[in-house]
Amino acid sequence: MTVCVWGFVQRTGPGINWLIGSILLTLLILSAALVNGFISSARLADSLDHQEKTRLIRNYLEDGQLQLAHEQKAQVSWDDAFLAVGSGYDLDWADAYFGTYLWSNFKHGRLFLVRPDGVPIAVWRDGKRTALSRISDLQAEMPTLVEEINTNARLLDAPTSFLTLQDTRWPAAANGRPIARWAGRVISFEGKPALLAATSILPDAKFGLLTKTPNFLISVRPIDSVLLARMQEMLQLDGLEVRRELPSGAEKASVPITTTRHGRQIGHLVWNAQRPGAAIIKTTSPLLIALISYCMAAMLLVGMIFRRVRMTARELSASQAQAVHVALHDPMSDLPNRTNFQQALSVLLLDLAESQEDEGVIIAYIDIDRFKDVNDTLGHQAGDDLICLAAERLRLVLQPSDMLARFGGDEFVIMRRQNRVRGAISQIGATVMAAFQVPFTVMGHELDVTASCGIAWSPNHGTTVGELLRNADIALYQAKARGRGRWRAFTPDMDENLRARREIELELRRAIVENQLEMVYQPIFAARTGQISSLEALVRWHHPRLGIIAPDIFVPIAEQTGQMRMLGSWIMERVFEDQRYWPGVRTAINLSPVEITHSDFVARVAEMVDNRLVDPRKITFEITEGVLLDHSEKVLGILSALHALGFRIALDDFGTGYSSLSYLRRFEFDDIKIDRSFVRNIDRDPQAFHILKAIVGLGSSLGMNVVAEGVETESQNQRVTDAGCHNIQGFFHSQPVSRSEAIRLLGGKAGRARGLLRRAA
Repeated sequence: MTVCVWGFVQRTGPGINWLIGSILLTLLILSAALVNGFISSARLADSLDHQEKTRLIRNYLEDGQLQLAHEQKAQVSWDDAFLAVGSGYDLDWADAYFGTYLWSNFKHGRLFLVRPDGVPIAVWRDGKRTALSRISDLQAEMPTLVEEINTNARLLDAPTSFLTLQDTRWPAAANGRPIARWAGRVISFEGKPALLAATSILPDAKFGLLTKTPNFLISVRPIDSVLLARMQEMLQLDGLEVRRELPSGAEKASVPITTTRHGRQIGHLVWNAQRPGAAIIKTTSPLLIALISYCMAAMLLVGMIFRRVRMTARELSASQAQAVHVALHDPMSDLPNRTNFQQALSVLLLDLAESQEDEGVIIAYIDIDRFKDVNDTLGHQAGDDLICLAAERLRLVLQPSDMLARFGGDEFVIMRRQNRVRGAISQIGATVMAAFQVPFTVMGHELDVTASCGIAWSPNHGTTVGELLRNADIALYQAKARGRGRWRAFTPDMDENLRARREIELELRRAIVENQLEMVYQPIFAARTGQISSLEALVRWHHPRLGIIAPDIFVPIAEQTGQMRMLGSWIMERVFEDQRYWPGVRTAINLSPVEITHSDFVARVAEMVDNRLVDPRKITFEITEGVLLDHSEKVLGILSALHALGFRIALDDFGTGYSSLSYLRRFEFDDIKIDRSFVRNIDRDPQAFHILKAIVGLGSSLGMNVVAEGVETESQNQRVTDAGCHNIQGFFHSQPVSRSEAIRLLGGKAGRARGLLRRAA
């Protein structure tokens, strides 16, 4: 073979020798570069993987310190705790509420109660108080730890002011509530690595109790097998353990554990290294060897030309196939896109039209609930990861013959060819719901994500692509309107409801511009005097063609279609103008969740106050607990800003949610309005009366005005009065009235007379 090749080279002359030599040299250089590139890429992959694992571990340890502080906060931010051990030394109290509670609920195995100068007061081990003589070597670090908290501490909330104490200035919220200081460290505890958190003990209601630097509670959590197991599961680190010495061998990866204060190395976190670089080398080495061998064999000019032609053809074919794939698939999830899905559905509908089989096609339109919240809180990368995880989850639960596509955003569509058997639609609906029953783990966060699904069926709900997708989309909208996390099958009346809703949407915009809306006011009476103490503003819509449209119909539409800002501004302007006619009483305005969380809401209200369009002392803003559920921190900040401007804040429909008491602790409402469900049966149900009386007592103890809503009978009026309600609202005293009627009622003693007449009736 060698002789034949040499003979061919001799006959073709020096030109071909130069060409073959040049090609051979080029191929040798290219082969060396490829080998070096693969090896460098493998090393880089190993390095990046280790850097990422190191970052995740350090973040996890920092989060563990913060978690300790948050677990302490529920016990240390408490008037009783402050009186007992924050400024006193009631160790029996501390045994129950610190030692036993934090051990039984959070496994805080080591607790230290420490004075502001760092001197320990008491020590608990596994929930039991032990002698101070048995305290560990941590005692030497306590003075510097407390000094760090007092001079450069981290805060569990954002301060807006500072309290001047006898020995320091203490951060506080706008309402004067002192904010907890804390510090966290990685330490060596009893010869082992451990996490530490120290938090100040503060009052939560009687802020004046804090006169000087309080005592601190220190918790220590060893980095033991339990913590390592959670870290291993969360960070996907196989064989995670703590070792004193640095491991040897390429099969193990490690991160040194150093103390926060001294930077002293106290051990290593060790896990089984994955070595993605080795996997890269193993996977690509056959290809690399084949490429080099093929290059060497290309010394023959004819073979080189032939190979080049064939490779060019292959590349063109692959490029064409890739272009077609990209055009018909979603690049993120690699699912078929809208164009691909519509083409397949069109072909299937034609096939079913010509088929004699009793078959149809089911279209399921899926939308992830509150997907925007994931993007807003965790970032768009988390949203992209959730989309891919949801696509994979749906692939697992669907039938192999089903077609799953992504239309964009968080929208998925399923197509299933199905015999017309009973329960087929409910089966696919239940399957989709089951796919979202298990929480998703996204970027180290466990997310309880639900989805809504709308289903349409051919031929009953349409015989074309457009009809089926439109009707499935309508059913999806109805599923979301019913509360999300459910599926709905399309029915013809849904289309009619959607048309009616769109008509109201268009008419509402015109109604606001043309002043078709009207403000009415329901008086609120003082229980003791019978006089009108305030008015609640209510909006009414008298449509010239559709008649009276209730607020519970058009207000949600305004919220969902972006008109709530305009509607809310219209209501506030009318109420502020009408308030001038009755300066002696306050007027209450209900705030929508969409309106209050708008970025410029506080600025608009502040501008009205600056321009003296309204006296904030005469206005009460009412919010329901539902406003706080999704954006509690943001809303509480907005309410504090409104309070600072001088407005009163009322918690409406009190008692209907699970977190009402929690919100009373977190914000000083001026008024609480007891929901009408507590009043409805108060004259027949003794328990309802006792509950109402307890709510009144709670509100009075917190300095809040209590209003009973929905009083419609003399008996109910008497019972809420006996329960101690400060104010009463309901049809028994007065229905909502127009502005002119409100002016008449408020004139002279008419307000009181009206109430007395209603009682007599």
